[in-house]
Amino acid sequence: MTHDFAELLTASNFTFLTGASHPDEMVAQARALGLAAIGLADRNSFAGMVRAHLAAKDAGIPLVVGTRLVTRCGLEIAAYPTDLDAWARLTRLLTDANFAARKGDCELHADAVASASHGQVLLIIPPCEPDQAWQDRVTSLLPTLKGETHLVLTRWFDGRDGERLHRLSRLATDWGLTTVASTDARYHAPGRKPLADVVTCIREHVRINEAGFHLAANADRHPNPPPQLSHPPHRPSHPLHPPAPTAPRPPPPPH
Repeated sequence: MTHDFAELLTASNFTFLTGASHPDEMVAQARALGLAAIGLADRNSFAGMVRAHLAAKDAGIPLVVGTRLVTRCGLEIAAYPTDLDAWARLTRLLTDANFAARKGDCELHADAVASASHGQVLLIIPPCEPDQAWQDRVTSLLPTLKGETHLVLTRWFDGRDGERLHRLSRLATDWGLTTVASTDARYHAPGRKPLADVVTCIREHVRINEAGFHLAANADRHPNPPPQLSHPPHRPSHPLHPPAPTAPRPPPPPH
């Protein structure tokens, strides 16, 4: 059964030391769950696009390819280009930012993201603790963004989701944004969490028995069936709007 719900925000193992599943595994899981589409947004990169495209073509599921833009000031915005000009702006943005930094890093700034935002569908990704400093940065950035912009709502299952979702929904209303529900997936299925824990320890330079709060307390960062995301507990007063595959399917990669 296919539902009118797409999980747009997933990261593959091409998000180095964060993602714990291959792009084709994300696509296959989305197909098995009956999702309307699957989105891939690796950190400051399109590296997983070709494998995801081939897997989506074989599985017969629409693929929405974007990238998770992580700026120096700590903002995270997923961008999905809607036409070839938007693709050109986004790839140039990443090329310049990667060449300006040492290998493995990205010298990306919020004003540069704004300059490339025309023709993008943008998802602003809040941190677990959306403090006042984060809110101020988003408030300053929003007037400069030219693309269609939404705010992501994710459950962290830490006992504070009700208050957090309510606060973010109120912010979305104040900012004039619609909300998008997502698991912000890092792996395709719960069984991959042990690997996600290992790569987290490598990234944070800690032993696994000393990792503590560096590790997620649950195995929920994977694509979910639509009803599980559309009706979260402690639902905020501002409703969750399930994401539709609004960004068109990108041109196929060259053979």
